Amino acid sequence: MSTRGALLGTPGYMCPTYQRNATFEAKSEIYSFGVVLLELQTGRLQGYQGLQVNDLVGIYIEEESSVSRDLDKRAGEWLPACAEQLETLARECLASFKKRIGSMLSVMRRLAELEKEFCLATAEEMRLVRVAEDLQREVQALRLHADQLAEARQEAQHTCNICYDDFERSQGLVCERSTLHFVCADCAPREVQRILQEIQEPTQLERHREQGGRIKCVQPDCDAVYAEPALARVLSDELFVQYRAAQDAVLEQRLFTQLQQRFQVDLASAKAEFKRAGTVARTAQDAAATAEFMRRQYPNAVQCPRCSAGPVIPENCYDLQAHHGEHAQGGRGRISNACPACQFFSRERGDWVRWNGQMR
Repeated sequence: MSTRGALLGTPGYMCPTYQRNATFEAKSEIYSFGVVLLELQTGRLQGYQGLQVNDLVGIYIEEESSVSRDLDKRAGEWLPACAEQLETLARECLASFKKRIGSMLSVMRRLAELEKEFCLATAEEMRLVRVAEDLQREVQALRLHADQLAEARQEAQHTCNICYDDFERSQGLVCERSTLHFVCADCAPREVQRILQEIQEPTQLERHREQGGRIKCVQPDCDAVYAEPALARVLSDELFVQYRAAQDAVLEQRLFTQLQQRFQVDLASAKAEFKRAGTVARTAQDAAATAEFMRRQYPNAVQCPRCSAGPVIPENCYDLQAHHGEHAQGGRGRISNACPACQFFSRERGDWVRWNGQMR
């Protein structure tokens, strides 16, 4: 890209080609920089006061005098190789237009190479470099320490999955699967109270029993539960007692269901054996043996006070109303503690008659 018009520049520094055709290009600027390089080496200004001795381009370029004889002694002792390469670069910048270096980038690269090869740092500069390096290491150490402290604080902080505030881990509880599933000590009691109220509904109660009476994680996609020591730490004594009572009821129902299922299996087995008997005597004998077996196996069995049907097995359960009418586990219908013959029912165990050993 060139500019045409009036000549702009300082006499003595302007490129002859630019002065002739008024076209300014990159090489025009490189020529001016070559003049500056001659000034740097000789310590004299181009054309200063119009003196012949200051016509640096005429003396060193046109007359091809050696610059090394006139090096500025105020700069100290010049390394011959450095002075020679710097003079060569100046001559290439001031060469004829076609032979001149084409870009300032090339000039700067040559200067950078000279600096790297010949420019040694002074003792003061080296001391300052060491001080800067020490300060940089100290800053890096401080930053690392700050990052470590921030990371430690972040690890110690947990976000409550209900109120979304941040707390220390000791101020709440996490489920047994992930420390991210955190509930603070303020929200945990309300969550447990909500669950204890919900299990009054049959559907929620069944789900609660499937979890073994434990408190499930608040995350919908997590089926883990909260550890009881953690619950005891964040719940009030009264609420923790309510939680344990609900859990005991679940375990009691599970035991009752297992005993009922076991009794039905034993009863079916005894009836099958009784049916296989061939003679009346054997039948009576086996019936008596079956009754004796059932009396020994279930000493607390009772029978209906109305129609004498029995036995009924209320093992470990003195409140027959507790699970009467509820859905049995595994989709096996509903639990019924009524007399299978006449549908007599009483929640009080004392209203039932002790089984007389006769199977009806």
